[in-house]
Amino acid sequence: MAFPPPQTPPPGGYQPVSPQPRPQGAGGGYASVPPRPMGPGGAYGPVATPAGQPVPGQMPAQPHMGPGGAYGPMETPAGQPVPGQMPTPAMTMTKPGTVTGIQVILWIFLAIGALGDAFSIINLVNAFHPLGLIAVVYALYVTVQSLLTPVHIARGKRWAWIWNLVSTVIGLVFAAVGIVFGIVLIDYGVLPLVLGVVFAALNGTLLGLLCSRSARQWILMHRMQRGEVQVAGAPGTAGMPGTVGAPQPERPETRPGAALFAVIAVWLFAALCAWSLWVNVKGGMDMAAALEYTSLPGAFLDGDLLWTRGVPTVICAVLLICALICAPGLTKGAAGARIFGVVWSIGAVLLVGYMFTFLVIDYLQHRDFIPPWVSNPYPMAFARHAALQVLAIVILVLMFVPGVRRWTPSRPAAVVVMMAPPGAQAPQGHMPQQPYPPRY
Repeated sequence: MAFPPPQTPPPGGYQPVSPQPRPQGAGGGYASVPPRPMGPGGAYGPVATPAGQPVPGQMPAQPHMGPGGAYGPMETPAGQPVPGQMPTPAMTMTKPGTVTGIQVILWIFLAIGALGDAFSIINLVNAFHPLGLIAVVYALYVTVQSLLTPVHIARGKRWAWIWNLVSTVIGLVFAAVGIVFGIVLIDYGVLPLVLGVVFAALNGTLLGLLCSRSARQWILMHRMQRGEVQVAGAPGTAGMPGTVGAPQPERPETRPGAALFAVIAVWLFAALCAWSLWVNVKGGMDMAAALEYTSLPGAFLDGDLLWTRGVPTVICAVLLICALICAPGLTKGAAGARIFGVVWSIGAVLLVGYMFTFLVIDYLQHRDFIPPWVSNPYPMAFARHAALQVLAIVILVLMFVPGVRRWTPSRPAAVVVMMAPPGAQAPQGHMPQQPYPPRY
């Protein structure tokens, strides 16, 4: 047999078509051309193309691998953006004015904290007092927080946002207490009242800015850029193809027994704090009414009463507010409530221990001066403070129990893959990747 074998002659009138140069597109690239027909005058129809293969003479619809896309379309790994597509508007927003306002207020707190550090240290050196030591510690805390968090808020760090939110709520509580004492001590000067109003205004404004929609979107945008979270229906992504929805946290259908016990423990702690607060306030009012030489401020601030009644009153008010914030969140299974419960329960263990210590000291100093016709208030106070201490420790432990963690799961971290709307232009400095033209 001869090689190559004889071939059947083509039908009459058929002339092979010489290859034509491909037209050049804008920028020197190849432009798309329609498929070439077969036969004289296209009598045999267009060139048949197998399914899944690029049409000869046309650019593939998406990047293909190999010469002429022979190896099929280019696979994009899950969780990676498609080459040549711009980020969504939710990932390219400019810094809103609310974030700038948050930074400005924190810088104001930084200046106030620095002045407070200087004056507190000077007063502590001249005359040491436990209250002065507490003032130094709180001023240093405000200074460190106001120095670190403005930078990280601008970078969209969620931990800085949470830290400021918790500190702002606590600051509002202390400002409210300062306003109350400022009104009570108005005869001695207006400075405490003015400071309480100023701090309440600053903390209230900061709380509103932190909870604003634009500030929360700013944090969310940076979390999306870092690939920390999936968000369904993010601003600017509604209806876009390729948006990966956020998986919901896996929570058991029925509340575990540990979670139910934690909720009950927090409500009991709140009830005991409210009881202790009422006992301290009523005791101060009864003392001011019974003794002519004691005023209402003096029943909370004079001598040892500052440590046995004044400071415990403020502590009970702060712990009561924290418990009332935490309990509803734990009931609904919010992860933030569990994290907040860890933070304030640690403080509760320390603060209740402080109150219990001063209660023991006060009992040792005044147990011999209790009139026999007056009921001894110390046994009930010891029982109440012991119950608060035990509940604070139990709540702290329960926040780490697996049942409570399953009931309050955190949202899993993932990467958002989004596609730009048709006709959108890439941002400046972003060069879309062009597929390679097929080679024949």
